[in-house]
Formats: sequence, C-alpha cells, structure tokens
Amino acid sequence: MVQVFKQLGDIGVGRFIPGRHGYVSRMEWKFSIRSLGEVAQGRGKRLNDVAADADMDDAVSSTDSKEQLVEHEFLLRANLKVKLSLPSDLNQKEVDRLSAFLSTLLI
Repeated sequence: MVQVFKQLGDIGVGRFIPGRHGYVSRMEWKFSIRSLGEVAQGRGKRLNDVAADADMDDAVSSTDSKEQLVEHEFLLRANLKVKLSLPSDLNQKEVDRLSAFLSTLLI
C-alpha cells in the first residue's frame, strides 16, 4: 500500500507522508477520493478538490497503530477467501466509506 501511495503522490493526486517517530504513514489527498475512483472507472471526467471544510477522514487516510484491529475472513468465491483487518470499533460511516472504495475497484 505504501508503494501505491508513493505512486499516487508522484502523479500529483496527493502527498504521501511517511511515518516517522512513532507516527503512521498516511496520504494527504489533493482531490476527493470519490472523484478519483469515478475518473479511474471512466465514470467521471473531472477530479474534484478536497473541500476546505471537509471532514479530516476525507482529507487524510491513516491507521493508528494503537487501534485494535480485528481480522475478518470473507468467502468471496467458492475457492477464494479474503481477509480484512478492520478496527474493532468500526462504525457505519466507515462501512459506507469502505463500500464506496470497493465500488471504485470495478473496471
């Protein structure tokens, strides 16, 4: 994931901030993640800036290393099981964001 964030930083869609001194690596987005996904899928033609008053969740993505993660297994196909590590206190807003992200993966 770090490599992907570095490449995204290199093409100018955001700034990769490497974790140092106990801080985690993170991505500071220049454009709305939703608009990035739509353009990548060919459903959008324009990248939208991250709103100045956007919730920090929309501007910066990171993982707090102190957060309790729970590993979930999901049988995606008859012969394919995938694993997700998610916060133990996952909330509805995060589920909605994850769902929106997954929908950007369709080509």
